Amino acid sequence: MTGNKKKAAAGLDALKHLATPPTSPTPPQPVAPEANGKPDKVVFSLHLPEAAHAKLRELSFHERQSMTKLILEGVDLLFAKRGISPIAELHKDVIK
Repeated sequence: MTGNKKKAAAGLDALKHLATPPTSPTPPQPVAPEANGKPDKVVFSLHLPEAAHAKLRELSFHERQSMTKLILEGVDLLFAKRGISPIAELHKDVIK
């Protein structure tokens, strides 16, 4: 059985010629306002203690308001306390 040589499997070497050359990552582009007139928004994480999160969820349920809307209400109260215009007025300035 001298003439029975097994052919080696091609493996990943056979796919090397199919691979595309690596491209440099592009930095994230700023999000433009939507064509349908939706306002720009920024998403961020908020770390709350579990008890505060539970109370926020409870308020959200009982008042039938989203947790985001309740948090924005709190931001408006903070702005008022600091003498800053509410979110709705700040948003008008951005759209002009």
